[in-house]
Amino acid sequence: MPTQSYPFYAWALTKDYEPHKVELVGSASGSDGKHVTATGRRYSNPELHGCKTRAVLWARDRLAKQQKDLVERASQLERRKIELAKHADL
Repeated sequence: MPTQSYPFYAWALTKDYEPHKVELVGSASGSDGKHVTATGRRYSNPELHGCKTRAVLWARDRLAKQQKDLVERASQLERRKIELAKHADL
């Protein structure tokens, strides 16, 4: 596995899914595969992207997966409500 030379720039997403360019200055101590900024923020490799377009595409895929999980969870909750209603004496 080649070693990463620092500093380098990559694209990451904020908590609000806004892409921004970050400067990574070193590897996080005790964290395999994590990089750190000058302010101490840590990023793992899957969170970092070579360009803004890739960051946005990754975010879209992640949101689609979250949406699918929510639909499955809602379906599961509905099945539980139906099963519970069969046994309720209300």
